[in-house]
Amino acid sequence: MADDALTTVTVTLATADRLRDARDWPAAADAYAAWLADHLADWGIWVQHGHCVKEAGDPYAALASYRRAEAGLPGDPDVKVQIGHALKLAGDPAGARAAYAAALDLDGLNEAAWQEWRSDPRDDPPAPVLALPGDLHVVFDLSDLLACLRVPRAPTDTPRG
Repeated sequence: MADDALTTVTVTLATADRLRDARDWPAAADAYAAWLADHLADWGIWVQHGHCVKEAGDPYAALASYRRAEAGLPGDPDVKVQIGHALKLAGDPAGARAAYAAALDLDGLNEAAWQEWRSDPRDDPPAPVLALPGDLHVVFDLSDLLACLRVPRAPTDTPRG
């Protein structure tokens, strides 16, 4: 009997994946939702469900799914990026920027989060802060150095301006 249950789960996930790969977003979302009804702690499938409902045109449902995934994967920068995408689609650019910043806090080299920062001219990337004992703080702007890692070029000298 346990093999039958395992086969049902596998078939359900395989069906959901097949529908997702075929870009049948509503049917894939329904298939993932059916599986999640019995497996609430499958955080990766919550992300997949979020992708499908987002692609089906419902960023609010996607946000709800991504938030469920975030509850189980609080340190996953990709989940924060997906939350940012859903918030951007839902018309909340400030919330999206906060989600991208949270992704960068977790992984300062997250390319998707950096792409979003670069695409929004209203904000500069968050500067890393080094806290020293007492009230002294030192702030480093590493954006030029990080840009050198993405595009082969020499870092600039001390910026002036």
